[in-house]
Amino acid sequence: MSPGRVYRRCIKPIIHAVSGELQAENERLKRYNPRPVLWLGSSPQHNLKGIALNYLQLSGVSALLVLSSWAWSAAAQATENDTTDALHERLAKIGLRVQTLQPAPIDGWYQVVTEQGLLYVSDDGQHMITGHLYSLGGAEEPVVENLTEQANGRLRLQAIAERDDELIRYPAAEVKYEVTVFTDHTCGYCRTLHNNLDQFHQLGISVNYLAFPRGGADSRGAREIQSIWCADDPQQALNNAKAGQRPAAAECDISTNEHLQLGRQLGVNGTPAMILPDGRLLAGYRAAPLILAEIEAANESR
Repeated sequence: MSPGRVYRRCIKPIIHAVSGELQAENERLKRYNPRPVLWLGSSPQHNLKGIALNYLQLSGVSALLVLSSWAWSAAAQATENDTTDALHERLAKIGLRVQTLQPAPIDGWYQVVTEQGLLYVSDDGQHMITGHLYSLGGAEEPVVENLTEQANGRLRLQAIAERDDELIRYPAAEVKYEVTVFTDHTCGYCRTLHNNLDQFHQLGISVNYLAFPRGGADSRGAREIQSIWCADDPQQALNNAKAGQRPAAAECDISTNEHLQLGRQLGVNGTPAMILPDGRLLAGYRAAPLILAEIEAANESR
């Protein structure tokens, strides 16, 4: 097949989808072209035709593959952007504010992180699933993996890292592991955990806190926990509050109501709620040896 016919049958339909990318691509091609690019006209279609014909004459089929790959890649990216924009708009109409959106492990579906948590939506925007997605693996003997929990674990660790400077820390002398606890100073089991921090420290587990006022953003507890985080010595203020003392009023730029919102997004429904080093969420109080066993079991299973 002649270069001209290859252009008409194979290249031209692609050009119409990607002509807006021409100038940048032309500059890239010129770096690899041993002689000047053929310019056959003033329109993008004519210019790309010149590039295509010149490359076909120089490199034959390899040039066609390069151009076709680039063109289809650009067209696919445009389609992907249109799809994600449409899904953002559609989910917003039902009150879901999208934070991230990426292809899910299932073809034709997207994994969506919203302020209400993680969910899955079909690429046509017609169906939505909340809950856990499992993989059974490709081997003859199924290996069950909770893909949703793995994704949630990564999200939790990332979210905590972004709040690193807002944590109230109780470090072990010799740190082996760190856990993050969503806490409320009025919660009985939170006080039990706090009173047993020495046990965690003896096992090499540092405990870091984020706030989770159980009564909601407008409660007295929320105002008090805000004051704890804004105190000159937040660690001592939290010690005193968990011993039953009422915190002195204080203000700062930290928003413990944002901690509350973050906790809900990450799946926290009550206190204490502990996030382990692998991102798993454990609800309720558990003694330090049980926490250590959970951490070590997860490490051994990797």
